[in-house]
Amino acid sequence: MVSLQDEKVMANEGVYAPRSVIITKGKQGFGFNVRGQVDEGGQLKSINGKLYPPLQHISNVVEGGPADDAGVLIGDRILEVNGHSVEGESHSRVIELIKQNPEKLRMILMSVPMKENDRLDGEAVSYCSEEDFDIKKVDITVPSVSHKEENGSKFVVYNVYLNGQFQCSHRYNAFHALQSDLKTKFYQFEFPRFPGKWPFQLSNSQLEKRHKELEQWLIQVCSVTQIFDHFYMQDFLGLTKVKKEKSTDCDSALIPLL
Repeated sequence: MVSLQDEKVMANEGVYAPRSVIITKGKQGFGFNVRGQVDEGGQLKSINGKLYPPLQHISNVVEGGPADDAGVLIGDRILEVNGHSVEGESHSRVIELIKQNPEKLRMILMSVPMKENDRLDGEAVSYCSEEDFDIKKVDITVPSVSHKEENGSKFVVYNVYLNGQFQCSHRYNAFHALQSDLKTKFYQFEFPRFPGKWPFQLSNSQLEKRHKELEQWLIQVCSVTQIFDHFYMQDFLGLTKVKKEKSTDCDSALIPLL
């Protein structure tokens, strides 16, 4: 039985033959991630009946993004970037070539059967890693929890402080929704571990564990300037209302005299 992924691959000319793709950068980048070995060189491996040195490969494609529109598939091996052969090249070199043209990217790719991906994968390093983000410590903490009751339902909220001042309180589900939204928007970023859901009522020790894990997650995520400044995070922290009020004050002061 042919998988959906392999059906898409076989739809390309020559089934698994090398093909050229051109990707025009969108608002959030080219829309894919690259993984592969850190260093250059390495042992030759048989790929689609031919020997190749280790190849970087596509590890993720954002649905509906520029790479997806160009026909890039998860598992594609990268043979050439912007006219330069990258067979056996280091991960950093491939990233350098990908970034060479900030608006348009041309690559020669080769698809492989899904079952071959695990065999061919080298040491994993993500393209668009932390070097592409600005890191700055933010004084944000979750020092306490509060027990609430609403319409006969009891629940816990986590109290968030910014610069030593109370900022907002949210239930676990709100943190979880924020995590999902941010991962969709910042697909390049390798997010820290997020505490998983638990189907039963948490014990005191489990609640404390989740409390500490949520705090660490929030501290690490907010240390990335692009994420902290994004609307999703600003809205979660209740800062969008403050900015709107300040903006309204400024607008009234800028009314011209006639």
